[in-house]
Amino acid sequence: MSPKSIGNVISKARKELLERDIVLKRDFHDLRSTFATNLAGFLISKNLPIGFIQFKLMQLLGHADFSTTQKYINFARSLTFDKQMASWVDKLFGEFVEPL
Repeated sequence: MSPKSIGNVISKARKELLERDIVLKRDFHDLRSTFATNLAGFLISKNLPIGFIQFKLMQLLGHADFSTTQKYINFARSLTFDKQMASWVDKLFGEFVEPL
């Protein structure tokens, strides 16, 4: 599969959805970003070395610059941190905060 074939699939899907009055607001890059963030989160949750996670993401995504890859790792870490902190915050302050 080439980058052009991905674009063709998305344009065909958009056309078919538009015929049904559905507008696709996402593109291939959104899917790619979601994959990278989820993979980073998964690898972090497995307590793998950060160097391995960095290398693996750079390799899979084809990034030449580490700072591009680091965005996904940072976001995955913030999601992981929020999940870990949620139970702690709830335990300490749950009686004072209305459930969402």
